[in-house]
Amino acid sequence: MINKEPRNKEYIMIIANDLEKEPYGIESAYAVLKFRLKNNIWAFHKRTKCKYYIKKGSKLVFYIAGKRKNSQNFVAEAEVKDYINLFPKKDISRYVKIPNWYFDTPEYKIELKNIKWFNNFVNIYDIMDKLNIFSKKKTNKWGVFLQGGASRISINDYNLIKRKSI
Repeated sequence: MINKEPRNKEYIMIIANDLEKEPYGIESAYAVLKFRLKNNIWAFHKRTKCKYYIKKGSKLVFYIAGKRKNSQNFVAEAEVKDYINLFPKKDISRYVKIPNWYFDTPEYKIELKNIKWFNNFVNIYDIMDKLNIFSKKKTNKWGVFLQGGASRISINDYNLIKRKSI
């Protein structure tokens, strides 16, 4: 059954990616996510998809991209406490491990609340055929739909991910 709830609340999938680090290494997306969630922060760059849909109260699920530890899994959820249009430089050390990680200064910041790590991580392959975000799309090319840092998802996708995480 499809839920026809009005979009007064947004549901967003945040995609965590690996980062380059000093000297010439890679920090796993999982480690990056753990650091940022511990600091109740996430950020977006100018070209991040769907950033303008995110607002106070938006519900987020976090997906680990790549091929390293816990990759291709939904691992946590949170709610947007605040959205700030200009990323304050004073918050950089909450967002990245300075001077260890290479980074571009983001443009938009969100403060997070109600952060919960899933008891059971949800592998995308286990639910891909049930997610609306992939419906009517070639699932052998599903990775392209996870590019851009964030994607809007339906309440049904959000609820499915949460149910599978229990």
